[in-house]
Amino acid sequence: MGERRLLALKILVWAQILVCALSSSAAAEAQVWFDPKLVTDVRIGIFCSPDSPYLSSSPDTTKGTTERYSKNPVLVSKTQTIPAINRIMFGIETRQLFRSLPKVMVTIRHPPIGPSRARTERWESWPDDNQITSDGYILDPADGDLTGIWTISGTRGSEEVFRVAFKVVKPKKGDSNPCVAPSS
Repeated sequence: MGERRLLALKILVWAQILVCALSSSAAAEAQVWFDPKLVTDVRIGIFCSPDSPYLSSSPDTTKGTTERYSKNPVLVSKTQTIPAINRIMFGIETRQLFRSLPKVMVTIRHPPIGPSRARTERWESWPDDNQITSDGYILDPADGDLTGIWTISGTRGSEEVFRVAFKVVKPKKGDSNPCVAPSS
């Protein structure tokens, strides 16, 4: 009788661990919100840049700069689970519906990274009327352990425009950056 109880307890514990693991993964997948009066054509996932970036000063970021692009990055994978791979770009793409838009303040919350162990980064995004705008992040493993939940949100004044959560995970064997050609 004691062995059966112990076995039943072990099964119950493993079942609870499995439920927690599945629900935490699903939690990141389910967390997408946007105001349909302000944006449309929302797409999230991994992006590749079609051109070289130019740097813009952004003092509220771990690097002090943000990369800007003259052309929008291209969505290559619709996912909210991101492998922690060097230079992988992930984020959200939206089409702004409002006219005479003031800036959108983009805020990223993430596990502590970089020398300062920052948890929050912010920069200004200047979307054009009725144009696609991409806001995201490019991972750099030199910043430390990147795994965990990352949230990207945009606000216009005090009004939230969008919010999306991503789960950055340790890469599995064979994972690679889809934007970098394999070396031969």
